[in-house]
Amino acid sequence: MRKVTHIVLFLVLASTCFCRELFAGYAAVQQDPGIERSNKAKRGFPTADFDEPDSDESVTSRSMKEKRRRYDTFKFVASKPEPWVAERVIINEGFFDFPALPVIESDLIVIGMVSNSAAHISGNRKNVFSEFNLTVESVLKTSSEEIKQGSLLTVDRIGGFVKYPNGQKILFRINGLNMPEIGSRYLFFLDAKKKPDLIILTAYELTPQGVMSLDTSSQFLSLEGLTETELQNRVLNLLKK
Repeated sequence: MRKVTHIVLFLVLASTCFCRELFAGYAAVQQDPGIERSNKAKRGFPTADFDEPDSDESVTSRSMKEKRRRYDTFKFVASKPEPWVAERVIINEGFFDFPALPVIESDLIVIGMVSNSAAHISGNRKNVFSEFNLTVESVLKTSSEEIKQGSLLTVDRIGGFVKYPNGQKILFRINGLNMPEIGSRYLFFLDAKKKPDLIILTAYELTPQGVMSLDTSSQFLSLEGLTETELQNRVLNLLKK
């Protein structure tokens, strides 16, 4: 059984200090690529309204209402958070319990460009999930002939910012799990077992400078720096086995 630990990060208000050590430390943090990468990743989480209204009776709205209910099982969003809370992180041991290239675990493997994102509160308002719209460039693995080049897909991940009626905004996330960035290309590994939803297992951003892992678990980081072609060839070789 996976061991789950909850960590609440508090926003601490400190008195202003104009000493040189403070500025030197701040500058060092700003230059730390790991810190900057973490901050950039957090900015990629979309925001859901805690008071997201129930859907009307249109087909699209009913579909979203049903989807929100499917996310009721995971509960980590507080209904009345303390005013100083800025972030809540869950450390879920075993969440990334699969290889760097989860070919067997994935029902669908595609390369696609992310065009839009949105977050939603679950039906019971105790969970938050994010949706990403993407256009498929190429398909490496699928069991559906309907998914092909040019297909439009919506893929999901647990987590996101939640904005409360009083204006407070809190990030709810699983440690090491990040969100795709709008306008970027990724190699996605998707799980289709939670039908009709497509869940992101993990992904790799495809950049001219090389591959960047979406998630920060050690097995994914080991592939960073590969070219897009090298990454695709590794996936294709695994698919042949």
